[in-house]
Amino acid sequence: MTGPNQPAQVNRLNTVSLRLRVIAAVMAVLAVILILLSIAVNAIFVAQSNRNLNTLLAGQAQLARQLARSGAGPQQIVNRVQAGGVQAYLVLRNGAEFGTPVPAGAAVKTTTIVLNAPTRVDGARLTLAIDTSLVSGARRTLRRVLLITGLIALLISAALVAAAVRLALRPLDSMAALAKTVSQGNRGYRLAPTRTDTEIGQTAQAFDEMLDELEGAEARAHQAEERTRAFLADAAHELRTPIAGVQAAAETLLHHDDQLDRSERQHLQSLLVREAERAGALISDLLAAARLDAGIDLDLAPVSL
Repeated sequence: MTGPNQPAQVNRLNTVSLRLRVIAAVMAVLAVILILLSIAVNAIFVAQSNRNLNTLLAGQAQLARQLARSGAGPQQIVNRVQAGGVQAYLVLRNGAEFGTPVPAGAAVKTTTIVLNAPTRVDGARLTLAIDTSLVSGARRTLRRVLLITGLIALLISAALVAAAVRLALRPLDSMAALAKTVSQGNRGYRLAPTRTDTEIGQTAQAFDEMLDELEGAEARAHQAEERTRAFLADAAHELRTPIAGVQAAAETLLHHDDQLDRSERQHLQSLLVREAERAGALISDLLAAARLDAGIDLDLAPVSL
């Protein structure tokens, strides 16, 4: 609590737009969620793509083993397993080659098996390869789609969040409008919240209580002002009588002193002193009342009635 001679303590309030802060916070959370979701989708796609390639190669390798056990020739085995983008290269034990050699590179996924068969393909090495460039292209396309859809989702979310925040903060706009109305001199308006167990309800209730206290203090100030005016009017009326007596006695002594006898002169002099003392007593009372209003320290002590 600050005294009359103490400066008011000011707690500077951060007045950054609450609407912008809420929108920025929500958009930051949405952006993080979208980034994590995109990373998860990309990882799942990559894992599933690798799993599908491995499954395809394993299936073709199993087909080659079955063909070798059934007595199929080298070229027949190569022709049968080269399907679905799989490339086959068969090298017999005597060095004979069938199919196309597998090119080395990062975009090729390979697997090599040894065939067991009762025919001449027994012990042959079969290399199966599949080009992963299509899968890599699909991954890049997926990343672009995730990026574009994420940006579009953020823009749409920003518009929706801005509209939602505007609706959610409408009670604060009502408070600000009421504060402006009160500052313009209008009285008697209240927010009257329907619920006081929420953040907005508690703030609105505190706002109404502040307005009640403000209008009560204003009414008390008006009443004190009226009492002061009445007191000054009474004091002026009370002072008028002794001052008029002092003036009349002084004028009589000043202008008609040679026409007065001794008793009349003494009477006027005593009247002048008495009325002056009366006016001085009234002035002393006024000064005492002014000091009391200024908040002087009183020396309280018991008094025998």
